[in-house]
Amino acid sequence: MTLSSLRPLLRTHQLDETIAFYTQLIGFTLAEKNEEWGWASLYKDNVAIMVATPNAHFPFDQPLFTGSFYFTTDDVDTL
Repeated sequence: MTLSSLRPLLRTHQLDETIAFYTQLIGFTLAEKNEEWGWASLYKDNVAIMVATPNAHFPFDQPLFTGSFYFTTDDVDTL
């Protein structure tokens, strides 16, 4: 078995603001957004992330992620 990619899902109460952060500040592209689901998919080069608002299937009172994301780039100053 070979894993070919990882696409994390980040929960947020502020979907539009989160999309703006990744698109305007880091240069991601919005690939798809579904208002009804409160969900979006973004990508930049070979990196993809999803963002979503809380729903009935996943309680969300506050951020729970306790790790870090490390983006590897060939030009950190430009990023």
